[in-house]
Amino acid sequence: MSEQDLTKHWANQKEKAGGVLGVKILLTIYRIGGRALFLPILYPVIFCYYLASKKQRQYSKEFFQNVNCKLQKLGQPCQKFSSFRHFLSFADMVLDKFNAWMGKVVIGKNAFYTENSESTIFNFEGGGKVFLCSHLGNVDALRAIEFKQKTAVVNAVFFTQNAKQVNSTLKKLAPQANFNVIATDTIGPDTAILLKEKIDKGEIVAIVGDRVPVVKKGVNKHRVVKANFLDMPCNFAQGPFILCSLLKCKVQLLFGLKNPESKVIDIVCEDFANPITLSRTNREEDLQKYIQQYANRLEYYTLKYPYQWFNFFDFFHQD
Repeated sequence: MSEQDLTKHWANQKEKAGGVLGVKILLTIYRIGGRALFLPILYPVIFCYYLASKKQRQYSKEFFQNVNCKLQKLGQPCQKFSSFRHFLSFADMVLDKFNAWMGKVVIGKNAFYTENSESTIFNFEGGGKVFLCSHLGNVDALRAIEFKQKTAVVNAVFFTQNAKQVNSTLKKLAPQANFNVIATDTIGPDTAILLKEKIDKGEIVAIVGDRVPVVKKGVNKHRVVKANFLDMPCNFAQGPFILCSLLKCKVQLLFGLKNPESKVIDIVCEDFANPITLSRTNREEDLQKYIQQYANRLEYYTLKYPYQWFNFFDFFHQD
C-alpha cells in the first residue's frame, strides 16, 4: 500500500460501484420479508464487499491492533478481533438506523438509557445546546427517534457533499421528523451565525468531533490538533470545538452503542462543558485541553464497544 493511499482523506474515498443500488435492493428485501429473509442475504453481500475492500480491511485490522495494545497497557486481556465481524457490525448499524427512522426502534424495547443519560439528554436549562458526537456507534438514529417524539429540532452538521441526498432520504423515511441537515465543507462565519440563531431559539446542534473536514481548493492544510487516542497521536479538527465556544451554550457528548450481549442500543449522554471557553492568551492550550478530553471519552467507549468503531479510513496516519 502506497503512502498516497495511506494518507487519502476520508471524504475522497469513493463508494464501491453499485453500492447505492445494493442498499436500495437490500432495503426492499427487508421491507418485504423482515430480518428472517434479510439476514441470510445480507451475510454473502457483506462478504463480497469485505473481499473487495482491501484498504478498509487494512484500516480495520490496524484499529484492532491498537485496541489490543491499549488493553495490554491497561492490564486487560487481548481479544481475538475479526475484521469481517467489524463489517457485519457496520451493516447492522445501517439497518438499525433505517429501522429507527421508520419507527421500528422503541425506547425501552430496542434501546435503553444508561445511568443518568435520559435526564442529561433532555435537560434544556439555559436553552439550546450542542451534542458533540462521533462515528462510534449509531447516534444518528437515536437523534431521529427521540427528538422526533420530544418535538425538539435537531440540526445536524454534515461535512459531506452528499448531505442533500442524505436529507432527502431521511425526509422520505420520516417526513414528520424535526431534523435538518446542514452541509458544509468548513465551519466559517456564515455557518457559525446560522447555528447561533438555532441555539438562541432553543434548538439542538449536532456535530461530530472525530473527522477532519474537507480542505477547500487553495487552502494548504486542515486546522487540527494532535490528541492521544489509543496511544497514537491522531488528528482532530479544531472547528467543532471553536464553533462550540462561539455558540456559548451547554455541550454534551452523545453516543448510541449496540450492546454486544443484549443486542440493544445503549444510549449514553454526558455533560462535557458549559460552555467551552477559549481564552485569547491561551487559545491553543485550551483547544488542546478540550480536544484531548473528547479523545479520552471517545477512547473509553471505543474500548468498551470496539466493534462500533465506524471510521473505515486511515484514522491513525492522516496527513
